[in-house]
Amino acid sequence: ARCSLLQKLVDDYELVSQHRGYVLYNGLFKGMSFTFGSLGIGGPSWVIGLHELNLAGTKTFLRVGTSGILSSRVSPGDLVIPTEILSDEFLSNYICTDKLLTTEKSLLKIIEDSLDKVKTKCHFGPIHSKDFLYMEESYHYPTSKTLEARMKQVKLMGALVTEMDCATLFAFGLAKKSATAAVLAAINEDPTISLTAQRNALYLALYSILRYSGESND
Repeated sequence: ARCSLLQKLVDDYELVSQHRGYVLYNGLFKGMSFTFGSLGIGGPSWVIGLHELNLAGTKTFLRVGTSGILSSRVSPGDLVIPTEILSDEFLSNYICTDKLLTTEKSLLKIIEDSLDKVKTKCHFGPIHSKDFLYMEESYHYPTSKTLEARMKQVKLMGALVTEMDCATLFAFGLAKKSATAAVLAAINEDPTISLTAQRNALYLALYSILRYSGESND
């Protein structure tokens, strides 16, 4: 869905590949060439796409996605930029020995400097990343008490939102010495709020990558 939103924001795009659920486009935005697409949901799906893109020469990865709200500081429609990961995800243990998963600092600073491009509230801070989508609905499962206790813990630790891909992304960046970051739309069940927040996240990501690309080439 975000690929179709992004197609309306860029100057030009063309489909490059569509195979087994992985969809990739080459795009053009204000003179900058870049690749965007969908890598599925969760670490196992993501790391395949990240690995193949890295082999093709990609060194900068910026995730734009949605997230569930954990903190009372965050309202539906806000944007969240992760600074570090509180992880309940296992795949990163295969690819990275560093247990502190953080955003690449120079890319994080670029995102902060690009906030004037969106007129919405943005939060910087830790987020929760997981393998299991239904941790917040654990009453369905016999492990509910353990999962409920863990969710209370990550809230107390300051997690702003929860999602499923950033732990793998950040671990991959550390392992491959690639710049990684994310812009997350905090959403609820209101489709209008969700759509607007995702569009704002895409705008912020586009202008951040545009600025980062320019500085990297200086």
